[in-house]
Amino acid sequence: MKRLLGTIKRADNHRKTELWINANLYGSAAREVVAEMVLSLPAGHYRLHGGRDIGCNLIDAVYETYGWMPSLHIDEAMMLGLQVVHPDRVYASFTLGLDVVEIKKRRGR
Repeated sequence: MKRLLGTIKRADNHRKTELWINANLYGSAAREVVAEMVLSLPAGHYRLHGGRDIGCNLIDAVYETYGWMPSLHIDEAMMLGLQVVHPDRVYASFTLGLDVVEIKKRRGR
């Protein structure tokens, strides 16, 4: 999987889409790869939806790094699931109008 992520990350935008399609990822397999893509983003605070004028947008960060097709799989449920599975790496809050996702550095880095 790391090899696929690296190949997609280095490719130009048109090629990113082609690589994603050729990888033949659907359903839970696609969501697993996208989860790894999210975890590989630089540590920081992101907004999940819109609002580019306020800060970094998580969906746009994945779009710019890995292309548009993987960014289609990112939603609140995925981020809350990542928070449960990786509490030391991901914090997400969508209650009371909040829209924040924090990707934390890996320990030891």
